[in-house]
Amino acid sequence: MTGERQAAPLILTAELPADLQAWATRLRAEHFPPERNFLDAHVTLFHALPPSSEAELRDCCAMLARDH
Repeated sequence: MTGERQAAPLILTAELPADLQAWATRLRAEHFPPERNFLDAHVTLFHALPPSSEAELRDCCAMLARDH
């Protein structure tokens, strides 16, 4: 595939309630190496889903959000 740009894998993270997000970010700031600490704390559910699964992933997440 020389010259073609391949789509990046999909990453799915969970959104946390504000109080839990603040707590986790404080812990990250206290315990994560400062030179690598450039993001707030986060919960990664999946980190390398194929781009071809985006429509199915969106449908699945919508169903889960609606049902729970």
